[in-house]
Amino acid sequence: MIFEPVTTPLVIEPPALPAAQAGVMYEVELHITQNVTPVSDMLIKDGAPPDGLEFVFLEGEDAATISGIPQETGSFHITVTVWCFGTMVSGQTLEKEYEIIVNQ
Repeated sequence: MIFEPVTTPLVIEPPALPAAQAGVMYEVELHITQNVTPVSDMLIKDGAPPDGLEFVFLEGEDAATISGIPQETGSFHITVTVWCFGTMVSGQTLEKEYEIIVNQ
């Protein structure tokens, strides 16, 4: 039996994050689709969300949330990295840069 590498690219939704407002509850869920195997992990590789927001991988759901009450205003850049379990081949991977804009 010959195993072919998975070439289907992962897709992450939403393509851009909605703006937030300082001092107001914020929550967005990032979903992975087009994965052949379950998502092994999602994390922030570079950058950091503003103070008050937390990134949480939802194990077993192929998703993560960014939620909380942002405490500072500005533009924040994060790079989310995703990888899937491999089955006889390397799992799919994805990196996506997001911008979180926090308004007054």
